[in-house]
Amino acid sequence: MSFPPRLNQDLLERIRLVADELSASLPEAFDIASLSTKAKLPFKALTLRESLIHRASELADTALDLIDSRRFIPATIIARALMETTGLLYWLHHRVESAVKAGQVGDLDDFLMRGLVGDKLDDGEDDIVALNAMSGIDRVSRDEKDLPVTFREMYDWLCEFTHPNWGGVMGAYSKVDRQNWRVTFGSRRDPKDWEFLEAPLHRSLWVFRDRYNDMARFFPAFIALCEEDLESQDT
Repeated sequence: MSFPPRLNQDLLERIRLVADELSASLPEAFDIASLSTKAKLPFKALTLRESLIHRASELADTALDLIDSRRFIPATIIARALMETTGLLYWLHHRVESAVKAGQVGDLDDFLMRGLVGDKLDDGEDDIVALNAMSGIDRVSRDEKDLPVTFREMYDWLCEFTHPNWGGVMGAYSKVDRQNWRVTFGSRRDPKDWEFLEAPLHRSLWVFRDRYNDMARFFPAFIALCEEDLESQDT
């Protein structure tokens, strides 16, 4: 693999290893009854978790392929989408673990439904509004107080290139030759710009893998909590 200049090849190889790990562990299916024949929340939470790993894996592979083909702007757009996916998985982990620790389901069903079937199209009174991706990004950042650069700050870096402003349009695809009064076009990048992709990809995949795997630790307790909650409603 031939990486663009200024990219840390060792770091990108480590990123590729995690991306390959996610790809190799993608779930194909699960039996709903194997979780619980009473409670629906475990099925919803696991469906969201497993859908997110499929999305994260596909985005990670695509971002690395785009980097290898030196397509900077598309790579930053995909990397930002990966950060949003990681933020939602992190938020899901937090909500489910918090419910287990508190011993209360609370409004978790609303959160899960918004994550599973929510959208932002105002087309009816019964709309389920999708979760805000920025809330997931900020959820990660709130737990990174000791880091020199937060998850949100890295996300904002990428926004400078993914939005159709100077970094994503003129700065990416045109060059003004003031001496000859001429403008040339084409995909162009300062080699140092590639460095903006390393940290977001690295942090996103490591955080995603950590929180995805950790959910298995408390998920049996979550199933038990959901079933107990239903039983208490019946009494």
